[in-house]
Amino acid sequence: MGTTFQTTAAGSGGPSNYSSQPSWQTSVVGLPTASGGPRYLPDVSLFAANGLWAHFFVYCMTDAAEGGATCDYTNSTDVNDLAAGGTSFSTPIMAGIMALIDQNTGTSQGNPNPRLYQMASAEYGTTGSQMASAEYGTMGSICNSSLSTAVDKSCVFYDVTKGDIDVNCTGTTNCFGYSSGSSAIDGVLSTSSTTLGPAYPAGTGWDYATGLGTINAANLVNGWVAAASTTTLTSGASTSAIGTSVTFTATVTTSNGINISGSVSWSSNTGCATSFIPVPTAASAVVTCTTSSLPSGAVTVTGTYSGDATHVTSPGSFQEQVTVAPTVSFTGAPASAAYQATFSVSSHTNASTTASYLATGACSISGTTVTMISPTGTCSLTASWAADTNYNSATATQSTTALKANPTVTFTGAPATAAYQATFSVSSHTNATTTASYQATGACSISGTTVTMTSGIGTCSLTASWAADTNYTSTSATQSTSAVKLTPTVSWSTPASIVYGSALGNGQLNATASVAGTFVYVPGPGTVLPIGTGDTLAVSFTPSDANDYNTATGSTTINVTTPATTPVNLVVTGTTTRNGTILVQVIVANSGGASAANVVLTSVKVGATAATTLPQSLGALAPGNSARATVSVPGSVGVSGAASTLSMSGTYTGGTFTTTARVTLP
Repeated sequence: MGTTFQTTAAGSGGPSNYSSQPSWQTSVVGLPTASGGPRYLPDVSLFAANGLWAHFFVYCMTDAAEGGATCDYTNSTDVNDLAAGGTSFSTPIMAGIMALIDQNTGTSQGNPNPRLYQMASAEYGTTGSQMASAEYGTMGSICNSSLSTAVDKSCVFYDVTKGDIDVNCTGTTNCFGYSSGSSAIDGVLSTSSTTLGPAYPAGTGWDYATGLGTINAANLVNGWVAAASTTTLTSGASTSAIGTSVTFTATVTTSNGINISGSVSWSSNTGCATSFIPVPTAASAVVTCTTSSLPSGAVTVTGTYSGDATHVTSPGSFQEQVTVAPTVSFTGAPASAAYQATFSVSSHTNASTTASYLATGACSISGTTVTMISPTGTCSLTASWAADTNYNSATATQSTTALKANPTVTFTGAPATAAYQATFSVSSHTNATTTASYQATGACSISGTTVTMTSGIGTCSLTASWAADTNYTSTSATQSTSAVKLTPTVSWSTPASIVYGSALGNGQLNATASVAGTFVYVPGPGTVLPIGTGDTLAVSFTPSDANDYNTATGSTTINVTTPATTPVNLVVTGTTTRNGTILVQVIVANSGGASAANVVLTSVKVGATAATTLPQSLGALAPGNSARATVSVPGSVGVSGAASTLSMSGTYTGGTFTTTARVTLP
């Protein structure tokens, strides 16, 4: 088919060398110049393939007078015979479309180009984005013919953006690939003779290949006379606070039933960018503007519909009342507060209204006094001011974390001091629900509420502990008692009277104590008291447990009576020892009732041998008294262990004394 393409038959697009750019050929993306250029061709395109690649019109001629016959589309030969194309078909088709416009409007139209470019300007704009949508991604405009069946149903023009109208060429001017000679090769029309640059490619909007693009006949006919549109603005809140966000909605409706496209431009006081109508699917559209930049007062917001190829522009407006937020303060709540605690809050504003208070969570409020009613959670406080003439309503909040309260407790009963083994009771009270547990350390122990002192020294330390409950924290209280020693009881019965001359002994010195220990008597054992009544006997007691008991003293009295009158009775005893000689120890005791004066030891014999150093004067011996004397006998008197006799005698004033005893020689 190579020779088939070697023809200059093609579309006639290109700049005119004879006519200048008309005033109506403007404001459409793709035009080489906005004004002042040449007349640019073509204006529109229709399908005109005549069989290439099996693309063509299928037609039927049934007028027998013109050589027509019944058409049979099931006959492939018949279909091929009824296939054709070219301007011979597309031109009368366009004429038929214009006839429909005349019929629809009821009037002839004359040159259609001014209206065609006006409609194209509404559809494409000057940037190609008038009807663009992100929904179609890189396909660009929703009227891009490359979208095939996905192209939007509101389009008047289908923008052809692929292909070109290149033709074969010869020569070196704007002809790429040409070679001459016996093996000449045609080139292709190009903007450069050295690299391929299609001269008339299709593109966005108007282009030399297809003009404004192909047309949707129904939309062109029905939209030829632009239908009226109505733009209605509503507000999400007819009254709003300055600086707060408010959304305005523009609803555009039309009357001709053609899907609406275009955009809505918002008044500058909104700060909103132009809102493009999404992919048109109906004869109405909704777009929104959300702004927080409106000034205060009665503010007029406008939204103006741009119109499109088949609909005229229309404005809409809404008056928004924008109020100013008052200056408010709300203070007094601490970061945390205990159960049943109270505190006061206060509020101020430059508006004329008075705050109302609300408490939720862990607290209640009466007037400006807040009471914590729970030990957990958060006390949330809100002050609310209603709107007045100049200021909008306002609220302010603050919060306090609830805490358990410290309970009120008492712990009493412990004295300042207590003696060893003493007992006392303690008691405790609290406003919590828990019961105290007790602990004793140091010089005491505790059972229940009874404390027993276990030492006579140190300190008794007592602790009452309360566990936490729902509303109160755990806590404890202490008290202490200093331990003191216990003084033991010393008992001493009055002893019976003794006769003068009797020495003190266990019969008289017999005090007892309530604990173990030792006794020291004054006067001590062996003492012979003088005759008299009420002589004092004293005792000092030292306890064995010195940590827990003090020393103690006691006393009693004793009577010493005069003995009955008896004569002198001297008793003589003697003992012997051997040290070369035999020594005799003589004791003379007066056991009588009268004193013996001038007592003299006159004779001491062992067997028949007399002792030497005699006589010896022993002085006077009162009743109960005694005296000692030592004499010696030669050792020759007998051998050790031999039996012998010891005889002793003497005198005193008014009498004599003598005694004889058997002895064994030492």
